[in-house]
Amino acid sequence: MRSRRRIVGMVLVFTAALGVVARAAPLGTGFTYQGQLKQGGVPVPGPTCDFEFSLWNAPVGGNRLGIAQTLIDQDVTNGLFTVTLNEGGQFGQQNAFNGEARWLEIQVACPTGMPLVPLGRQEITPGPYALFAANGAGGGGDITEVIAGSGLSGGGASGSVTLSIPTGGVTSAHILDGTVATADLAANAVTSAKIVDGTVALADLADNAVNSAKLASDSLSLNKVSGGRMTASGGNIEIGSGDQLTGNLILKAAVDDPGDIIFKTSLNAQKGRIWTDYPLNKLHFSTSDNIADLTIDPTGNVGIGTPTPGKKLTLSTAAINDGLAIEGANSRNVALYTNLGLHSFNDITALNDRGIIYSGDAVNAPDGGFVIAPWATGPSGLRLDTNGNVGIGTNQPIARA
Repeated sequence: MRSRRRIVGMVLVFTAALGVVARAAPLGTGFTYQGQLKQGGVPVPGPTCDFEFSLWNAPVGGNRLGIAQTLIDQDVTNGLFTVTLNEGGQFGQQNAFNGEARWLEIQVACPTGMPLVPLGRQEITPGPYALFAANGAGGGGDITEVIAGSGLSGGGASGSVTLSIPTGGVTSAHILDGTVATADLAANAVTSAKIVDGTVALADLADNAVNSAKLASDSLSLNKVSGGRMTASGGNIEIGSGDQLTGNLILKAAVDDPGDIIFKTSLNAQKGRIWTDYPLNKLHFSTSDNIADLTIDPTGNVGIGTPTPGKKLTLSTAAINDGLAIEGANSRNVALYTNLGLHSFNDITALNDRGIIYSGDAVNAPDGGFVIAPWATGPSGLRLDTNGNVGIGTNQPIARA
């Protein structure tokens, strides 16, 4: 069963569009009636409704003049409709408008096919009486008063009168969607002060419609670009959401894994990446691909070449003569190797040896010896000089052993 919907708040926009005309062109009995239907203060969308009109001689009770006029399937746009009444003399040929007060009773069914709902009676303003005056009755047909209808100001009963639309009289509810185009607006007529905050959404903007020339200096903040997902405050730039610290770049996400920082060229080639691996909470660094070159775990262990460092500093390599080197001034180097090659750096090394190699800026020029000793005031420890002499407890060894 279709539900019955009551339509309330009909506003009369024009009651008649008739005036005194030359008698060489006789007037008919019809007149134009325009109105607006609202339900709960909102215009009825239509698209079509049924109407029934009847003419009465009293606001309540009284007698009906003529017969009711029924109009089916009438167009309704934003609540507005226009109909022609009494065109066939439904309200009476002679006494419909004879100078006495008249009321129009209206019933409406929206949409078409629904039961008719009475809207009550509405007094007819003098417009239709132009028909009566045009026949020579009622005192010569002069206009005695101009009354401003709904949404208009002005009018009067004497002299030159005007009708105007007051400031603010035309609201968005009076304008159909899409009826105001760019060509209808003067340059700079629409300013930010005339746009309510939040009323222009992304869907309202055409692609590439907003360029840098249309934005005032400093008018666009990070918050406005990202919809609140990127903010700047107190020296911070924060991506995501949450509490801000001071002087930090904060990357946050809606899930526990906050995402990656990826470095790419203009040709989209990846040149670096920093990421975490939730829930292990390790921080990884890579120079190009997605394999970690350096990893820091939650305990502070640092791994080079391994994502699972077991010590405070762990270096993992399977290459020959690859290891950890400490370089000083004048090319003084000390290197720790876990996989030496045969005769690498020195003829005493064998394949797969582990070793500590120290060197200078050239072969056979280490510029000093190699010492393993405690921090002490006396000569204690082991010293290896550049000739291969080994001394224990002396800084001047004189023999190989």
